[in-house]
Amino acid sequence: MIYLLAKLAGVFIFNFLYRVKVKDMDNVPLKGRVILAAGHVSFLDPMVIFHISPRRVRSVVAKRVMNIWWLGWVLKGTGCVPTNGSSKSTLAVLDNEEEVLIFPEGRCEIKPGNMLPAHTGVAVFALKTGAPVVPVYVKGTFEAWPIGNIFPRFFKRLEARFGPAILFEKVNMEVIPRDTLSQATDKIMEEIKKLNA
Repeated sequence: MIYLLAKLAGVFIFNFLYRVKVKDMDNVPLKGRVILAAGHVSFLDPMVIFHISPRRVRSVVAKRVMNIWWLGWVLKGTGCVPTNGSSKSTLAVLDNEEEVLIFPEGRCEIKPGNMLPAHTGVAVFALKTGAPVVPVYVKGTFEAWPIGNIFPRFFKRLEARFGPAILFEKVNMEVIPRDTLSQATDKIMEEIKKLNA
């Protein structure tokens, strides 16, 4: 019920209060496990991606955020995956052939283009499951709702850009070497950054 209400709210918000252009959505597989790895500059980023995705997208959210009373029920109702540093719940979703959205930086950038150091969780998910990683960047969300502003600015133009899927060979190891994770994470972040050019 909450999922459907959120979808309906998105129809109103992103058809009347904003104009969203979608570029290269066909890079996202319509079936099977897939990771959407997105740049994060605004609270609008996950909302836009949730709205335009033709599949049910499961966002990875910090457990402390899920525990915020006025927000947690919405996040749970829309299928968000809580994490407290463990990869088990997200790996289970990918093993179920679902679509996962993750923001590798873990929090919003202060300014677009100044990408924060990324956590290697996205690499763990990709390497342990063999899921393709599709880089995503939504242009214009910083201008529409910059960090520090209580209220968003309406009637801005937004453009969601999807890059070609990045494929990694599946690694059958309990503990993946740090260098391997770092290299995979750097590759993903490079592709995300290209979408903001």
